[in-house]
Amino acid sequence: KCTTFKKYYILKIPKNYGFLDLRVAVLGNVDSGKSTLLGVLTQGELDNGRGRARLNLFRHLHEIQTGRTSSISFEILGFNSKGEVRQIFNQNCDMAECDD
Repeated sequence: KCTTFKKYYILKIPKNYGFLDLRVAVLGNVDSGKSTLLGVLTQGELDNGRGRARLNLFRHLHEIQTGRTSSISFEILGFNSKGEVRQIFNQNCDMAECDD
């Protein structure tokens, strides 16, 4: 049995805000496509069916060799007022390094 959880918040952004900071966590079972989804969204290329989209998220040699990520990824997408992607910034870090 599969259970899906969704939570939506509707925000009205005040006019004096220069930008909106929205953080999204991607959670799921092993091999469910989390890294592939992040790779497609942040790299702007579709996956080739063999995990190519997630290759840019890999930080360690063993991740490339096994095809499984073992570190947390922090991806930043920038959008203009029309909703078009303007900037892509990527930062990969180990669990201990990602603390604010």
